[in-house]
Amino acid sequence: MIEPAFKLKPDLVLMDIEMPKISGLKASEVIGRQLDIPVLLITAYSQKEFVEKSK
Repeated sequence: MIEPAFKLKPDLVLMDIEMPKISGLKASEVIGRQLDIPVLLITAYSQKEFVEKSK
């Protein structure tokens, strides 16, 4: 689900950590690295693992 970011090139991307095809963590890494767009991860999970990985 990273194609829209490449097509639209938004100023900011909001995404959940849990997504169907690719994890939000992996998608945000690709978007941030290749497009230099800030990504804000939103999730209902509060596990320390998710918080650490999102940093």
